[in-house]
Amino acid sequence: MGLALMLYFLLREPRRGQSELIAPAMESSPGVSVVLRDIFRTFTGVALMVVFAGANAIAGVFLFWTPTFLKEKFHFELTTAGLSGAVYIHLASALSVPLAGLAADRLARRLAGGRMLAQATGLLAGAGFIVLVGLTDRVGVLIAAMVCFGLCKGFYDAGIFASLYDVVHPRSRASAAGVMNTVGWIGGALATSLAGWYADHGPQGSAVANMSRFIAGGGLIYLAGGIVLLLIVALFARHDVLRRAGEGDESAIT
Repeated sequence: MGLALMLYFLLREPRRGQSELIAPAMESSPGVSVVLRDIFRTFTGVALMVVFAGANAIAGVFLFWTPTFLKEKFHFELTTAGLSGAVYIHLASALSVPLAGLAADRLARRLAGGRMLAQATGLLAGAGFIVLVGLTDRVGVLIAAMVCFGLCKGFYDAGIFASLYDVVHPRSRASAAGVMNTVGWIGGALATSLAGWYADHGPQGSAVANMSRFIAGGGLIYLAGGIVLLLIVALFARHDVLRRAGEGDESAIT
């Protein structure tokens, strides 16, 4: 409610027709086939969605299972486990997102795919902290690892949609955001269910040990996602971003 009140006084509606000045092709509504082509025509766009599914798989596991994990492994009280499972990671992520966004925008001015590079940095750095969260037996190390993971997560989260918009025509960006959210939360839902199954059926001898290994294994998904983004930046991003810029959106020119 406070945010709504602030936006009521501060948010200003752009002039009607402003977007058409940037993208004349938006004068008529695109059909479904045009929208799908805009979203899936580049390898970069598809790869960004796949990486998001992996990153959201980790986010889903942490969001759903961390309180139980803290209660069973570290013997937190249930209320403390619920609070701790959210506050350390998500508060750290909230603090790092604005800084990460600024850094990503600056990189994008210097390098096509600069926002993706900032995301890759967050994924690669965060992979080790995910492993540490899963394997440590010390509460102090656990909390420090969760905070550091949250900071790294913010560097990835800050560019989720901005990176996609770098390669998607403005007329289809809202649809692209919807498709990306769908893909991402399919990954989150599948990983959350798989984590529960693995806790009950894994080979480590107890549900807590199985969950520890499952969480630690999430570091490999972050690592793979970071490597994919680095390859995208090196091999595809310049072509796809400049192609987007050539369609008349000057904000995509880097």
